[in-house]
Amino acid sequence: MKYLSLRIDRTTISIEVPAEIEDWVRNTVFSAIIRPEKNHSKVDYRIRFRDDRWELFRYRSMTHRNRTVEKIFYALEWQVVNDLIRMNPDALKFHAAALSRNGEGWLFIGGSGYGKTSLSIFLMKHGWNFLSDEFGWITPDSLEMIPFPRNLIIKPHIAPYVAVPADLPSIPLYRDDYSKYSACFLSPTLLGNIETEKTIPLKHIFLLNPNRTNAIQIERFAQNRAFIKLCSSLFNYRGSAHFLTDVGAKILQQAPVYQLSLPNPLALSESEGENLIKILEGNKLS
Repeated sequence: MKYLSLRIDRTTISIEVPAEIEDWVRNTVFSAIIRPEKNHSKVDYRIRFRDDRWELFRYRSMTHRNRTVEKIFYALEWQVVNDLIRMNPDALKFHAAALSRNGEGWLFIGGSGYGKTSLSIFLMKHGWNFLSDEFGWITPDSLEMIPFPRNLIIKPHIAPYVAVPADLPSIPLYRDDYSKYSACFLSPTLLGNIETEKTIPLKHIFLLNPNRTNAIQIERFAQNRAFIKLCSSLFNYRGSAHFLTDVGAKILQQAPVYQLSLPNPLALSESEGENLIKILEGNKLS
């Protein structure tokens, strides 16, 4: 058996796996920060093969059993994500891609299918540093962004724009209509620069428009409207009075909120891509 571990903020997770699937696990679960070592941890996972089935244990309790090892990888990855979120309750967690540029943090907020992964890949290709493409973690006191470098899920509509290693396991997933498709977990280290430890001050917030447009459009949100949008985008929001009275006001003072509408960023021409970068990085958003 082999031992792996990963740590985000104050939480360390350990994983014990058979040697023959160690590389696959390392290529699926937080590849940027997982290490081949055994550490004292808050959560222990174990994968074993018995009676023609792969079994996944969290502590001593079996959580999944399947003939297909790829389904075990998917279950493990999602359970690790949930453990990290649950065991760091103080951090605000937005449904957002989080990136940094020149020491400043950017949140691109949106739900599933809003284009967070596509935009993250585009920005990494242009030299931005990756923190997350799914959950933007923010410290409520200092408004610093905490790296959460989960692997990117490369779905069929993204695959043509990304060089995916041939030996990555294919993970079966389902759409909202229950139709099946295949995806893979891709390490962000294969796409560009990542931030794994240093926190970054939050300075910019964009709300992604789920509807694709033919041209790049940006709209400044009034504070009351922006506040409502931020509250609805929080993954762990439970009507906290502290957030409503203190943290929300601090965020809006520090980071103006805009709505960003754009075409598929991965399909932009070179000149269109340069224009998007200039708009985001420039002083045209005052």
